[in-house]
Amino acid sequence: MWASWVCRNKILFEQECPHFGLVTAGFVKLIEDYCSYAKKVFMPITRRKIRSPSSWTYPSSGCVKYNTYAYFIRIVACALGVVIRDDREELLINISKRMVAGSAEMAETMAVRYEIQIAKRFGYQNIIVETDSWNMVNNVRGWLIGYTPNHLFYKDINMTRLYFNSFTISHVKRVGNNVAHCVAI
Repeated sequence: MWASWVCRNKILFEQECPHFGLVTAGFVKLIEDYCSYAKKVFMPITRRKIRSPSSWTYPSSGCVKYNTYAYFIRIVACALGVVIRDDREELLINISKRMVAGSAEMAETMAVRYEIQIAKRFGYQNIIVETDSWNMVNNVRGWLIGYTPNHLFYKDINMTRLYFNSFTISHVKRVGNNVAHCVAI
């Protein structure tokens, strides 16, 4: 259909007589190229039915728990909140940071990346990361490979997580992430 409209417009407005078969073949090639590109870049996310906690729980002994929240403010601005607590519910670190991000998903990804960099800097070896972004959890767990800017962050997170003796990432409902939310805002 697109090929017929292109040919029609060229005849009516540009006084050209295009070859219909070549125009159609060009559109078919364009669609094939896009489908190939889309398979590489937009990988499907499989979701499993997992119950997410709606309140904060203690990590096991010797672990620290990182709760992160990213607040997408405007087109390019975001606020990150990171709260780090230990198994005695003691607040170890509380951080708020403003950054530039292109989307809400990128903001969440940057928040998790930022918090594991903090964990590495402070020498924690056993960490639990909690975020309210399902996409973030699934993409990090699945070692997702792709070609978007977010995938560079996923790759960096997955390479950095090898530094830790124990690294767990899980989803928590927003209600269970209130402290990090308040820190971000």
